[in-house]
Amino acid sequence: MKNFNKSTLFTLVTIIIITTLLSTTALAALQDNDFTVSLLSQDPDPVEPGDVVTIDLQIENIGETITGDVKVTIDPSYPLEAYGETEINLGSLKSGTDFSKEAEFELLVSDEAVEGDAEFDVYVIVEGYEGSSKTTLTVDISTYSAQLDISSVEFDPMPVLPGQEAALILTIQNKADSILKSISASLDFSADTTPFAAYQSSSKKTIGTLSADESIGLHYKIYTDPTTEPGLYKVPLTLDYEDNTGTSYSEKEYLTILVGSNLDIDVQVSKTNIWKGQKTGEITLEIANKGLGEIKSATITLLDSENYKVLNSQQSFYIGDIDRDDTESETITLTVNSRKDTNLNVQLTYLDSLNNEVTQDFQVTLPVYSRSEAVSLGIAKKRSIFSFIFLIAIIAGAYYYYKKKYLPKKKDSKKDNGNKHDSTKNKSSNNNKRSKR
Repeated sequence: MKNFNKSTLFTLVTIIIITTLLSTTALAALQDNDFTVSLLSQDPDPVEPGDVVTIDLQIENIGETITGDVKVTIDPSYPLEAYGETEINLGSLKSGTDFSKEAEFELLVSDEAVEGDAEFDVYVIVEGYEGSSKTTLTVDISTYSAQLDISSVEFDPMPVLPGQEAALILTIQNKADSILKSISASLDFSADTTPFAAYQSSSKKTIGTLSADESIGLHYKIYTDPTTEPGLYKVPLTLDYEDNTGTSYSEKEYLTILVGSNLDIDVQVSKTNIWKGQKTGEITLEIANKGLGEIKSATITLLDSENYKVLNSQQSFYIGDIDRDDTESETITLTVNSRKDTNLNVQLTYLDSLNNEVTQDFQVTLPVYSRSEAVSLGIAKKRSIFSFIFLIAIIAGAYYYYKKKYLPKKKDSKKDNGNKHDSTKNKSSNNNKRSKR
């Protein structure tokens, strides 16, 4: 009985010791530093958004030899996701570099992934033991390509004008998901057919870095040759830059520059037969194109005013095209309501050299001349000596007629009146004498 008790006790103690040793060994084997998990390769490298990448892992047991099966599990996070199996059984894994094993997995990269490193976790699990060993690795993701975009082009004034300077603001934007650096934007004005030149600034602008989705405005000043014909002109623009891997890019674009025309229009009264003694007459309005551009489909309108009235059946008159350094005219009949110079409200509508409709208002002075001014200008006739003599003759004839016709009658009338008076007087005297008697 005593032997049994000792034997039983010994057996129980042995079991407890072995169990304790086994438990201690399992916990030690599952420490993170007992396994080394390395990324041997990724294919493709780098991987682009939307693609599948194959990762080759190396698992090494740097602790004690484990007799149980070793399993490797991957746990990707956004923008990665598992593409196929997520766990591989390596079997037993002896300790040491010579006994390391490899495991291959596939991961899918999201279409919306940005450029950079994407993480995924690798867990090593030993069969029969609790816990796991965790290692975090990364996959290199690169966007399709670096992209520097011209988002806007602004000119002031617009269109640019010959013989004048203009401000150009070129806005560029980094469309890639990573930083761009060593950026330069160069305008090329070297061609003989290019009528522009950099003015008070360089034709090349540089930027150190530009973050993803960042924009920046580049400011230039240009001068347009005074003899430039209106129209569209193209200027080469070269964009040079590097991505974050040091890869260089060079892109050639073309800027379209719209050149307008320096229109210098003058409207004057070139002829008139109106003066103070004749308020109704004809005037000729002359339109002069003194600029460099052509005026097309011009219409002139004499607007209403209380100072004058247009007597034509219409107030608007079609002129047509007016070449540069040329004139056209229109004759209009009107009545003025003043004996002083009158302002005419004239409106000119036309198409410029770029077929843009333009309306301009002018105040044109209509001189109302005195008689002497009208005579000197040939508007009114000068009174000649014959006219003066003729006028005197008319006055003298009228006086002679008056003297001959009317004065004798007046004398005869006076005589008759005198005789009547004497007769009446004598009758009165005789009556007085008879009364005395």
